[in-house]
Amino acid sequence: RAVRERDLDDVPTEFARTNDALLGTKLRHAWAPRIAQRSHTMFDCVIKYDVGTGAAVHVNYAALLGEQGWYGSEVVFVPRPDADSDDDGWAVTILTRVGERSKAIGHGGKDPGAGPVALVTLPQQVPIGFHAAFVPGPLPAR
Repeated sequence: RAVRERDLDDVPTEFARTNDALLGTKLRHAWAPRIAQRSHTMFDCVIKYDVGTGAAVHVNYAALLGEQGWYGSEVVFVPRPDADSDDDGWAVTILTRVGERSKAIGHGGKDPGAGPVALVTLPQQVPIGFHAAFVPGPLPAR
C-alpha cells in the first residue's frame, strides 16, 4: 500500500503508457517511446519495460522498416478482449517520415520484439509527436 518511484534505466523517454483499462492496479509492464539521439522531440524507438524484472525490449523503427527517418508518436496500449495479463494486447503508434504518408504500427504486447502484427499506410501524413488514446467502441454522437 505504498507508491515507489525509481528510474527504470538511463534512456531518455517520454509519455510512458500502461494498459489504461487497469489503471489504479498493480501493473508490471509499461511502454515508452525513446527520444532520438540529438533530438528533443523525435521518438526513434519504443521500449517495453518489465518493471518486475527490469528487463527492456527496444523496437527501433528504422531497423524495423529498413529506412532511416521514421519517427513515432505516443504509444497506446490496446488490451485484448478477455486479456490474461497487463501486456496481453497490442502496443500501437503512428510512424511519420517527412514527405511520406504515415503508418500505423501494432506490436504484440507480450513480445514486441517479434515484429509488427500490423502495419497500415494511412491516407495522409500525421504530425510527428501526435498524441493518442484507445476508445473501445464507437464514440457517442455529438
